[in-house]
Amino acid sequence: MQTNDSIRLIEGLTRLSDVDLARVLESLERTDPPLAAEDLAARSVCRLLRYERSSDVSDLAGALDDLHAIVRLEQVDYALTLWSIPRQVNGAMNGHAVDVARLQEVLDNSGEDPYDKHSKAGLRAMALAAGALTEDPRHEATAALAEIDRLMAPIPPGNQFVPTIRRLRHMIAMKRASDRREFGVADLTGEFFDDPATFADGPEPGAARIMTLMAQALAAAQRGDTAEAIRLYDELRPLLNRLPADTPGLAHSQGLMQMLDGLLAIHRPGGGAASTLRVAADRSDLLGAGVRPQLRAMQLLARARARYADGVARDDLAAIREAVSLTRDAVERLEPGSPQLADYHGHLGTTLMSLYARRPDQPTLAECTAAFEKAVELAGSAAHSSWASFCLGLFKVYRAAGRSDEARTWGRRGLAGHGWSVLLQSGADNATAASTSAADDAIEIARAFLEVDDTDGAVEILDAGRGLLLHSAAVRTSVPDRLRAQGAEELAAEWEAVGGTPTDVASDLRYQVLTRLAGVDSIDGVAPGGLLSSPSLDEIRAALATLGADALVYLVPQDLIGPGTAVVVPRTEPTFGLRLPLLTQPPAVDDPADLSGWAWSAAMGPLLDAIGGTPRLVLIPSGPLATVPWHAARSPGGDYAVERAILSYAVSARLLCGTTWRATLADDQGGLVIANPTGDLARAGIEAHEVREAFYPRAALLDEDAAPERVLEWLRNGTSGRAALHLSCHAVTGQGGGDASYLSLAGGATLTARAILEAQDVAPVGVVTLSACTTVVPTGAYDEAFSLATAFLVSGARTVFGSLWEVPDGATSLLVYMTHHYLRRERLGPAEALREAQLWMLSPGRAAPEDLPKALARSARNRQRDHVVAWAAFMHLGR
Repeated sequence: MQTNDSIRLIEGLTRLSDVDLARVLESLERTDPPLAAEDLAARSVCRLLRYERSSDVSDLAGALDDLHAIVRLEQVDYALTLWSIPRQVNGAMNGHAVDVARLQEVLDNSGEDPYDKHSKAGLRAMALAAGALTEDPRHEATAALAEIDRLMAPIPPGNQFVPTIRRLRHMIAMKRASDRREFGVADLTGEFFDDPATFADGPEPGAARIMTLMAQALAAAQRGDTAEAIRLYDELRPLLNRLPADTPGLAHSQGLMQMLDGLLAIHRPGGGAASTLRVAADRSDLLGAGVRPQLRAMQLLARARARYADGVARDDLAAIREAVSLTRDAVERLEPGSPQLADYHGHLGTTLMSLYARRPDQPTLAECTAAFEKAVELAGSAAHSSWASFCLGLFKVYRAAGRSDEARTWGRRGLAGHGWSVLLQSGADNATAASTSAADDAIEIARAFLEVDDTDGAVEILDAGRGLLLHSAAVRTSVPDRLRAQGAEELAAEWEAVGGTPTDVASDLRYQVLTRLAGVDSIDGVAPGGLLSSPSLDEIRAALATLGADALVYLVPQDLIGPGTAVVVPRTEPTFGLRLPLLTQPPAVDDPADLSGWAWSAAMGPLLDAIGGTPRLVLIPSGPLATVPWHAARSPGGDYAVERAILSYAVSARLLCGTTWRATLADDQGGLVIANPTGDLARAGIEAHEVREAFYPRAALLDEDAAPERVLEWLRNGTSGRAALHLSCHAVTGQGGGDASYLSLAGGATLTARAILEAQDVAPVGVVTLSACTTVVPTGAYDEAFSLATAFLVSGARTVFGSLWEVPDGATSLLVYMTHHYLRRERLGPAEALREAQLWMLSPGRAAPEDLPKALARSARNRQRDHVVAWAAFMHLGR
């Protein structure tokens, strides 16, 4: 056929009524003699037109059959190809099965567009996108994106295909990121769809808002921000319902939203799903004939999740059993090669586990075990986004079956999944969201090791679940060197060029690099020496020896599974566990002094008796135990723990080892001092000036000119004095991410914990003193320990002093000055210097140093300086 013939044919058939279109099709439904190319073209166009009017998938498939049949007779006219292929792609996006390989064959045998030499490349990119978005195993997302980029590279920006391909490209990237639980990409995609330029070519009404809301809702749900996800979902639902039934991609979008509704159901008031999306109600034919099995399975699983949520919320056994039945059906409907199959088996295992917990019986346990075993088999390694939940499921069912050795093995493997999920995230807030259950899972698994007196294993497990966000930030700077050590110079240069965070959503650089360095490509967890590997006991003991510490101690409170426990790693002796039956959640008190007696009887008394002498200990308290000033624990005889031991605190052994091996800095008396930048902390300003004059005379001084940019600039400036960073200012600690905790600087500006943690190319600093309130209090989960203090520690400080509560100005200034006195004049180590300053505060009759400034001498005569609030707020972290 000639081009003009094709155009006339399409225009003429398009004007036909449904009745006339049916008559034409009837006249073309013959096989003998075989149809000529012109007749095949006409039938293909008629079938596509009828599909657009009726959504009968047999017409969609038949139209492609006819188009493909022309290939055997002659070259397909470009006008027919240009008209047909976008409609086939729309069919795929609307949930109907389309053979992308046959579309490509048609393109291979089509003529060239005389008006646009890029048409064929644009159509190929559309077909590839359809394959990737419909999970065609021949068109994996990353490979499809790379090929789409290659095809689109020579096409000028104003070409007709560019806007559509850009949208499809972002949808593929969003889907890939969702499968990986890579939260930052979904945020970038939401920003893209929220940009008016994205839909400048005039798509269907509301499409821009729908795409934006969908990206943002999925990202919020995956991060665990259920309130925001519910708000976005409720805004999105009516917009989807107003779209015409034949809108491309509507079925897939509805399936995703019903899945999201099921996930959110348990968090809604009353525990019910909102689920008023306009979809067929008949379970046997959820989305009409010809819909891909994946979408049928997705609808079933969405209903299963909703019923499961209802059942758990109301403790309704019948609802949970129905959820099990629906999930079984979903698994059966999903194609064997689907990448979602592991998650479906995992959800089946979860619902069966809930059923078993309420009605224990052997068949349910056996089916539950088989479901989780199949899930981990299909997932393959910790790189799968649900690896941790699959392995924890196996851990639990194996324990229930008395298979304790296998339970511990799979528990250990599962923690690698948590570490990988956090490492993959591109920002502090996303990493925080990815780490939510890691520490709790680690404690549950560690208890299984303690039950068999395997304290070595318990140490590894406890540490693997702690401080994952901070560890991820800490190893970020080592990535280029690690890549170069493996001979990957080009990858190292690419990583450095974007700071480890590509802004192109389709870039696979971060995933490629981190997969290579983390060693998560095997079922056994992580490779030794990889980014996620835990320190060995030998490494921990070497760090303790370097620090002059006697032991590392994990404090684990009593929970529903087991008693309070201390797990101890002595420097020279075997590890051991110490049962602490009184170590519960700390009591709520208004005055920190009221915790002193409890802290002694619950942990410090038995611990110090077990270790003996006057040890130097590094404490790693779990959960809310991190809010307790353990150095202020007080014995019945009246002496404090600080009088019997030198105590430091750490986030994890992994981070402790990292800070321990940092190079010693020159004692240059230089640094940076921030003195009362807001102008309302007179005593803090005096303290800062006195500390600078006495101990760091070469340090730069900022007060009313202390802007965040200047502090960050100093952190990056490795040529200036680096002995100390001293900040005397207000601090705010809030919940909800790294921006909720910040230092108040000049002019109302703030320096957030996230900005400190994410600062690039920070130079080392010797001692950071945060002479401000609550600077070691976490901004999120206790066991992630993400605070202002730890942000500085991870960013390159060897030592950090921070506070647990709001501190009184006079006592704080005195304690801080005396700490630096012992550090600089008496040449004590940082932990010992803080301890001596605290002991000095506890001894009102103890003489003050001769060089104590007059402005601070008045505070030294204060009789309240030995109160816990006055001396015990500050803690030592690091070297």
